[in-house]
Amino acid sequence: MLDITCGYVGFESYSKYGFICRVRQKGNNITLEVKNYINKDECLEQSIKLEKIIDGINYLKLIGMKPYLYLKRYREVRKYKNLKIFIDEFDLIGSYVEIEYQDSKNAKEELDEFIKLINIKDLPQDMYGSIIKDKLSQDSEFREKFEINLEKILNNN
Repeated sequence: MLDITCGYVGFESYSKYGFICRVRQKGNNITLEVKNYINKDECLEQSIKLEKIIDGINYLKLIGMKPYLYLKRYREVRKYKNLKIFIDEFDLIGSYVEIEYQDSKNAKEELDEFIKLINIKDLPQDMYGSIIKDKLSQDSEFREKFEINLEKILNNN
């Protein structure tokens, strides 16, 4: 799975405008997506199908946006009661578990039960983009590798 996020002001786009635009390749499906955040944990989403990744990138560039983030990962999807569990293995930042609970009527109860069941010990983390943003600002070796990888992705699509 590959996500390329574009914005008007890079990583500040989300905080300034409340939405993100990304091109996502999931298997052979390619979409242009907009996520408009209601709050930190909830968003409205809309997507359209694309033929090629570069079509979405070029479209967003035409309206003044630039790619600033990519997330390349292998994702395994599981379900526990009404929770969606995403187990993500990223090329640069390692493994994370993302839990979506918008379909649950008893989200807190189900989430607590699931965390106890699989013995999750870590505290909730920032969104993936924030994790990468922090690493980019703190680690020059990471930043160089990230920039090289993003350039390769953009040039190969």
